[in-house]
Amino acid sequence: MKKFILSLFVGLSAIFSAQATHLMGGEITVLDIGNNQHVVTLIAYRDTVGIQMTTAANIQFDGPNNQNFMRTVPYDSIISGNLLPMYPYGVEIYLFVDTVTFPSLGLWNISWRNCCRNAAIQNLANPLGDNMLLQTSVILDSVGNSSPFFLVPAAIYLPQNTPWQYNALPFDLDGDSLYWSIDTPLTDVGLYCAGYTDPSSDPTNPFSIDPITGTISWTANMLGNHVASILVDQYRDGNWIGEIRRDMQFIVVSPTGGFPTWSGLSSMPKDSNNHFSFDLAEGQSFSLEMVATHTDTSRPVFIEAYGEIFQMANSNARFTRKKSTSEVKGTLTWTPQTGDLREDPYLVVFRASDRFITDDKSVKLNVTSAVGLTEGAAINTLKMYPNPAGEQLFIDYVSQSSEDLKLTVHSLHGQVILSTQTLEANSGKNVFVLNIGHFAPGAYLVSVTGEDGLVQNQIIVKQ
Repeated sequence: MKKFILSLFVGLSAIFSAQATHLMGGEITVLDIGNNQHVVTLIAYRDTVGIQMTTAANIQFDGPNNQNFMRTVPYDSIISGNLLPMYPYGVEIYLFVDTVTFPSLGLWNISWRNCCRNAAIQNLANPLGDNMLLQTSVILDSVGNSSPFFLVPAAIYLPQNTPWQYNALPFDLDGDSLYWSIDTPLTDVGLYCAGYTDPSSDPTNPFSIDPITGTISWTANMLGNHVASILVDQYRDGNWIGEIRRDMQFIVVSPTGGFPTWSGLSSMPKDSNNHFSFDLAEGQSFSLEMVATHTDTSRPVFIEAYGEIFQMANSNARFTRKKSTSEVKGTLTWTPQTGDLREDPYLVVFRASDRFITDDKSVKLNVTSAVGLTEGAAINTLKMYPNPAGEQLFIDYVSQSSEDLKLTVHSLHGQVILSTQTLEANSGKNVFVLNIGHFAPGAYLVSVTGEDGLVQNQIIVKQ
């Protein structure tokens, strides 16, 4: 945990060059440091045109039993006002940090509101009349709970009519399960910005997020400014314990100067969900080379890697770069140890950039033991999330060998809602997506039958 905090603030200090509102985005994070104390961090982005950012932020805390209060937090004078690197257009970052002792346990909503959004935003009805509200919710308990953190810096610019990807890569220090989605930006507590529509897209690749990896994919067909919120729900033992959102403005530009691109991706292995995926064994060295080029060979291109494996204590994961005239190669090396075994994959995001436009690629790393089973995995373990669920339900199933599974869904009164459906499971961890948007709100029993018997979970479908 200490390593993560140190890398967060040292990294910010190192990459921002000092420079002497239209708000562009940001997020609020909460870090549990023990004894009911939490470090609350607000990060806000603004362009250099318009009203100046105030030197202090009024952060609102709304808790159980109307235990509400506000803290006025001055910004960090070293980082705040500096320009984000890799962008020729002025995008400033502002950092506000405070240590808070909460008066009680329970659900706390932490928010910050300021005016105004950019009038040029095209997918809001009245952007100049909207505030930007950032909000994070955490359920504080005796065990301890920190909100997720975003490991990957904001992405601002993308090329028109070009497939593009971005992954903010949320990471949870407590190892809780995370669920990604796109949400409407907020203008006030409980109030969405009016007239929001998904950013304009080529219909073959609409603006969307992969709820398993968190990768946003988009082919933008309209120049200009667009805004969206990345919402991350946090679950522990199947129970919702909080959420965090990153509000971000995206600027679509004409790719007349070219853009960074990736080489060799067609040969990378993919899992059943079409994700780049590698199986790693404990104690065995793993190496992955990523190559980035530029459509304009005279332009430089840069590459970076982000992920939990770089933040873990005593991790031997490394990412090195080697640049030539027309490309840059980045090599990830990692030898996972016994303590790194787990059911869920590790996710690494690679970013290519030309100091203007970025493009991300997400890769899953599955760490298994010498006998091919994840540590602690039962032969037939079943997890489902989110719960309550909305449009989609994700089913995690760990299998000892390749097998055909039979999936059925019943109401609690025994009515068959979904007749037997066959799922092809591979050895190890499998993730299946079940569309449940047509289910009526209520409770259901989901049954999965494999070679080793029947396992069941109850889910709630919300309105």
